[in-house]
Amino acid sequence: MKKIKLFSFLYCYVIIATFLGAQQKGIIKLTSKDIEINLDSAKMGLSISNFWKYKSGDSFGWASPEYVHEDWDTLRSNFNIDSIPQNTWTGIGWFRLRILVDSSLKNQTIAFLLLQNGASEIYLDGQLIKKFGTVASGDKEVTYNPRKIPFGVHFDEKDSHLIAIRYSNSNYLDYLKIFNLYNELPGFSLRIAELDEAVTALDRSDVINTIVQISLSGVIFALGLIHLLIYSFHHKDKANFHYSLFAFAFTLMLVEGTFNRFLTQNIYYIILSIFNTIIILILFLFLTRFLYTIYYGKVIRFFWLLVFLSVVDVLTGFILRNEFVFFSFMLSVVVLSLVEGMRIVVLGIKHKRTGAWIIGTGFSGFFLLVAFVLVVNFLGNAKVVSLEWLLVILYSGFLSIPLSMSIYLARSFALTNKNLEIKLLEVKQLSEKTIEQERKEAEINLLREKEQLQLKESEIRAEALEKENERKAKELEQARQIQLSMLPRSVSENIVFSNSQ
Repeated sequence: MKKIKLFSFLYCYVIIATFLGAQQKGIIKLTSKDIEINLDSAKMGLSISNFWKYKSGDSFGWASPEYVHEDWDTLRSNFNIDSIPQNTWTGIGWFRLRILVDSSLKNQTIAFLLLQNGASEIYLDGQLIKKFGTVASGDKEVTYNPRKIPFGVHFDEKDSHLIAIRYSNSNYLDYLKIFNLYNELPGFSLRIAELDEAVTALDRSDVINTIVQISLSGVIFALGLIHLLIYSFHHKDKANFHYSLFAFAFTLMLVEGTFNRFLTQNIYYIILSIFNTIIILILFLFLTRFLYTIYYGKVIRFFWLLVFLSVVDVLTGFILRNEFVFFSFMLSVVVLSLVEGMRIVVLGIKHKRTGAWIIGTGFSGFFLLVAFVLVVNFLGNAKVVSLEWLLVILYSGFLSIPLSMSIYLARSFALTNKNLEIKLLEVKQLSEKTIEQERKEAEINLLREKEQLQLKESEIRAEALEKENERKAKELEQARQIQLSMLPRSVSENIVFSNSQ
């Protein structure tokens, strides 16, 4: 039994050593099993970025399969400019790799998927089979990034094939002086996969990404526009304004991601990367500002710290061009914004602030979904979730925060209207009571005025009656005097005397 184990170990050792030795000499063995595509596990064929033979310069004789490249350097095709010796990459060079194929790949057409920032010409056994851009030095170069769009390569009956790639990215060294922080690796990445499955995978990925990104950007933009209109009619509610700014920044980030997938020129990708970096910083600043508005009603000093770090981050990128410092500041702004957001939400829930649980749910959903995607991507387990569902979950995580914020504002707006209706009802009831009271007081006053009027009328009638009596008495007296004046004096005196008695 021990001999069998020892023999197995020696056999595996010889096979592995032979395989690695072959790869170190610019040779790689390839079987149909290696290039299989499994969409559920996100396995997209075989990447062959390692073990290329490389030589700086340019000569079309280097495409020939008879040319001996044993004295060439071994270099990764997606090399990092900072990790290779100086003057290794001068702007143009050739990469060569010999592929040993088994019987399962003979007379088969397979897919090559290329990702690059420069220009390339691909040769198979000395014959040009594909070119992307114009390979040249200086201003004559035209870069083109095929973005892993598969193209077919036919393997004939031969046991081995030579892949030679004439590659240039001379503009990279110029871009490096200005856009050091925003440029990707200067080389290329080549992947070999099944042709039909590669085309299917590309089509499914494009459909999912395009539909989801456009749909999300449209929904979030509409929400931002609605809340901006609400703010325009009610300026006192600043939360709607800050949310609209956050939504517009989020929309720009999604739109940038959509356009980025269709860019082929490196310079446009660099400009878009600079724009995306600034948008990410603005996005998280608006997010924090919104939370301060709804929970504090004002800006606290920590917000200005985030603004300061963002400004320093941008200045570092354009002036110092220090990659470590730049990404450290950028990451610090993002992490501090998320941590501060969770702190505010937790305090709001703890103090039972209205609607705090809605924002808390959005933040929690974002963290959980993104963490889930990272774990699944790290494990690469097909049994957990398929690639399509992984993308849907990832975008749902991005949507959870703006959606929860919009729900919070909508609920706040609804509660405000409900409270306003209650207040209006109370005012209506109070007004009715006031009107009824005023009506009763008016009736009482009217009765009082009527009584006073009647009393005055009685006084006037009594006064008039008294005057009438006085007038009549006066007239009687005058008549008696007249009568007395008409009688003889003796009779009148007797009458007067008798009247006096």
